Amino acid sequence: MQQEVSESQDRYLVILVLFLSYMAKTFVFRNLVDADSGLSPLMIAGVYAESAAVAAMFACLLLLIRNIWPNVILLCVTDLWLLANVLYYNANSFLLDWEVILFTNQIRGFESSILSYIAWEQLIFPFTSIVAAVCVIVFSPFRQKKDGAPQKEIFIVLACVIVFFLGGCFAQWLNLNKQTKAVTNYLQKTERRRFYKNHSPAAHLGYVVYDAIIECVFNIQSCAPLTTEEKELLSVILTDQDEDYFSPQNHLVFILVESFEAWSMDATDINGTDVTENLNRFVKNHSVLLCKNVLSQQKYGRSGDGQLITQTGLLPLQNGVTCMRYGGNVYPNFAHFYPNSVVIDPYKNVWNQRVTTYSYGYKRLRESDRIGCTDSVIFCRTREELEHATLPTCVLAITIDTHAPFTSVPITLDLADKYNQTEQAYLQAVHYFDKHLGRFLDWADTALVMQNSTIVITADHNHFPVSESRGRCPLIIKSPKITKTFIVSNAWQMDIFPTVLSAIGNDTYSWHGFGINLTDSVSNRAISVAEANKLSDKLIRNNFFLHSIYEE
Repeated sequence: MQQEVSESQDRYLVILVLFLSYMAKTFVFRNLVDADSGLSPLMIAGVYAESAAVAAMFACLLLLIRNIWPNVILLCVTDLWLLANVLYYNANSFLLDWEVILFTNQIRGFESSILSYIAWEQLIFPFTSIVAAVCVIVFSPFRQKKDGAPQKEIFIVLACVIVFFLGGCFAQWLNLNKQTKAVTNYLQKTERRRFYKNHSPAAHLGYVVYDAIIECVFNIQSCAPLTTEEKELLSVILTDQDEDYFSPQNHLVFILVESFEAWSMDATDINGTDVTENLNRFVKNHSVLLCKNVLSQQKYGRSGDGQLITQTGLLPLQNGVTCMRYGGNVYPNFAHFYPNSVVIDPYKNVWNQRVTTYSYGYKRLRESDRIGCTDSVIFCRTREELEHATLPTCVLAITIDTHAPFTSVPITLDLADKYNQTEQAYLQAVHYFDKHLGRFLDWADTALVMQNSTIVITADHNHFPVSESRGRCPLIIKSPKITKTFIVSNAWQMDIFPTVLSAIGNDTYSWHGFGINLTDSVSNRAISVAEANKLSDKLIRNNFFLHSIYEE
């Protein structure tokens, strides 16, 4: 009897050591990616409760199969998975998913930037595994294998797993329900998925497997011809008649700002200095279209999806990264109308830019000569292109200083404590971007080559979850077609494409996009967001525009 009690205590000790090892890894991981700074206390409790359930389940593996080596192997695999996610998250602001695993060339040329995030704190991952493995080997009660499994311990541990998991899920659901009550059902699903992928270890792994399976389903569905209903929807936004070739007379500068959210335009420091003082002055001194409530529709491709939506009027794949899978498709766009067009890219071929640049109608690509450059360089190169242009030019300038984790810019603002650590770092980055944007806008106001040009400023996507005060992106358009300032209360990201077409004077383009022209106060939506998502997925997978009227 005493020996059985001793073995039972050993089993509990081993389970406890493994459990603490996995929880320590979770704590370190979440601190390294600063995952908890934007969450409420109850939401953090829910996240760690679910993590505890996963840790207990992994620890229970020893009881179920009565062998120490699967646990040791699982510890090593966990370390590799967490380390890869830490490095990729710090470099790209999101965790590994199926697309990244499938398309390793997505990070080609970006390796040095990712490896630069290696730090000594990450040694805690293997250290906790070594300690746990030694304890398991030394104290394991299964060195002499006996028939039968310890039923009592298994029951207790699995009961803890269920309690932790249900409690954690309920706490997260309660918070997300409250946080997303003011947005549409479509956005609720998007934001919840995004949250679970970033904060739930079980959901993160589950989505990797789910995405791999569901991608096969979407590929099969996309092969089917358009239904009668889909053809009717398409006829509203794609005309058949021939059109006069549009010839723009002035420049178009499209500034796609990394992770730019509208609330930062209203933020000030403790001295009353606007975070975006230069952009706010530009809006005040010019007749512009202004919308501070653009809802991002990016999905798996983040910045790549933001570029697709704004440049083509299409929506990204329902599953998968569009620019990686179908970057070489023929796409509708406004850039091909310009005799001179260029993309100013801060990276080297990230998001398949060397392919999509030409698919989106641009004739040239100016990449960074190193991994990542500052917005100062981006705006200098944009200005160079315009100063030397002898023909109407379309420039897509992609910024980078506001990329997570917002640590590459100097601290120049004194911010109030009402902003958490992540929000303060974000506002410092936005202020730094605004300084360089202001210099460019000041030049554009006086430069002869910029007279009557169109300037578009918007975001590729949001950074914070959509709520009452966060997660919305701005849209500012200055154009000769806009003769007075008017405010648009809300919009979808897909509305940017048709609005830009109107701003440059090309209202007759055969492809209208899935959105509406925001400068037209009587414009009604002919297609819902859900319908647009499904139809766009099919058009992209079938390379529809290769054989459409768009092809010249």
